[in-house]
Amino acid sequence: MVTLFEGTAKTGKGRIIVGPAISLAEADEKRLPHGIVLVLVKNGEGSILLQRRSKNAKYYPLRFTLGASGRIQHGETIEEAAKREAREELGIELNEVKLLPISTEMIHLEAPQLKYFVVLATHNGGLTPSEREVHAEGTRFYTIGELRAMLDKKELFTPPVYQLLGRMLT
Repeated sequence: MVTLFEGTAKTGKGRIIVGPAISLAEADEKRLPHGIVLVLVKNGEGSILLQRRSKNAKYYPLRFTLGASGRIQHGETIEEAAKREAREELGIELNEVKLLPISTEMIHLEAPQLKYFVVLATHNGGLTPSEREVHAEGTRFYTIGELRAMLDKKELFTPPVYQLLGRMLT
């Protein structure tokens, strides 16, 4: 279940999406607004983790996304969703995450019903990517120079991540 996006509210545990619960199938079929978290993971050297999506991914197989990403489940905060996605996709525990003030309007969207929330986290250890969700080859930390060079090839990235990295690095 996801939450039909009607806005957000701050809680003691973080920011939560406000609205009724709807099934993911209904949200996709009717193109209803709901939340997606993008987890921007940096390491101590300032490199950024990119995840290469599985070849079996429903959307954008084998393209790069940020460290972790996924739908925000009904009742969970954006910060909880970020930690869950990092654990499920990369096998890492994130202790601290910070919601960045990047509005979804800043990210060019092919699917305007998706409301993107970008969360910043730091991780300096290893990764244990999920074979089901992640293509391990290419999933690693990239320097800013490497990322700038990769941006010449738009087709390497999911559309929102291409737009986000382009704004961050140019």
